[in-house]
Amino acid sequence: MDTKTNEEYQNEIEKINSKKYLTVNEREKIIEEIHNLQNESKQEKDEKNKEKLESQAAKKRRELSECYMKLVLRIASKYADTPKEIMDLAADGTIGLINGIDNYTNNNSETPFSNYIHHYIELAIQQRIKTTPEEEVPSKTKMIFEKIEQAEKTYLDKGKTPTIDDLVTETNLSKDFIDLYKKQKKYNKEHKLLINNDTYPDEVAYEEMDKFFKNVEDKEIIDNILSFVDKGMKANPPRFNYRTKGILIDSYGLLDQPKLSSTEISKKYNINKRYLYEFKRDTLVKLKGILKKEDEERYEAYKYMSNHLTAREFNRLIQSLITYARSNTEKKEQREKNKGKK
Repeated sequence: MDTKTNEEYQNEIEKINSKKYLTVNEREKIIEEIHNLQNESKQEKDEKNKEKLESQAAKKRRELSECYMKLVLRIASKYADTPKEIMDLAADGTIGLINGIDNYTNNNSETPFSNYIHHYIELAIQQRIKTTPEEEVPSKTKMIFEKIEQAEKTYLDKGKTPTIDDLVTETNLSKDFIDLYKKQKKYNKEHKLLINNDTYPDEVAYEEMDKFFKNVEDKEIIDNILSFVDKGMKANPPRFNYRTKGILIDSYGLLDQPKLSSTEISKKYNINKRYLYEFKRDTLVKLKGILKKEDEERYEAYKYMSNHLTAREFNRLIQSLITYARSNTEKKEQREKNKGKK
């Protein structure tokens, strides 16, 4: 339970705001150092040296992220006004900041750095608000939502369904806020349908995937699942990065790697322990979403986890589904070849 007072949160905010932003030259120098370390790491064959170079690159990323925590607070204050609410949203914004820096340094983006990370920070904060029950929405955002709801009601009372542009004109708010209001409203509607379930849909997704990785034994299944992470790393914009995959492997001891503690993972990837759970949770929720979209048969197997299957039963089930899916793919390819011959 959080026992901090608003005054303590305010002190944290003031401490972060007292730090100066990097100059353009300072920032470019750090980014160049990160690129150089990454390139050296790719070429290095010795595992110990490779790990050392990756650790140095991670420290540089952390140095860069700490200098932009002010930006995280500034974006969080758009949606919240009390120190506690701002710091709560800043925790999610920090995950967005870390992802933004990882993707920027890995992909050599030509977008201005500040614009690039601003997008990732705001997206992470909006995602948190979008999947928050009505009663827990930050007070400032709640007042904005009430204003939009009132404008919507005015139109509906006249027998009209307002468009986003209508609501923008009526409320004098940005489209981002209107879009967030609609998504949050939809989320709450779905949330209320989760009968006899006290956890949020994202928490359910996290728990199911967490159980899966704790119970899965077959190496081929793990390779299959991690292939979706690799695919997400190559997407545009990337949904995962090297750190995402590493944390997943080290958290559950996948691919014959030793399972590491939260402290060891935090140190290895230079992530504050405070944000490690959110980082892992965000990764598993995204991964489940991708699996559901791309492989319905495999996703259906996860539902069985809630019925308390044993690890052996679950592995047998998911293996049969993968075999079935592969068989269907081979049949489809064969049909395409036969069509080509005709």
